[in-house]
Amino acid sequence: SRKYLEIIATLADAYNSPVGTNELLERTARALAEQLELAGCEFRLLSQDQELLEPIASYGLSELFLTKGPVEAERLSEALERMAGHEMGQV
Repeated sequence: SRKYLEIIATLADAYNSPVGTNELLERTARALAEQLELAGCEFRLLSQDQELLEPIASYGLSELFLTKGPVEAERLSEALERMAGHEMGQV
């Protein structure tokens, strides 16, 4: 649809600009939030020990949300599995 093409064009503009990785991810978070009409967006990276998802870039999220700290990777994985099961009618 047209909306997804607009998202791709916005992201392409961000990726074609000469900026650092963090700024690129912040621009991407902003573009996704705005184009998908979301309250906010956040990117996290898996820590070296693969235990935590650490925040690296965000847009539109409250300071309270952002200061909650890292997310345990295992807990997120379990939550995603539950959500996928619910969507498939398996809960």
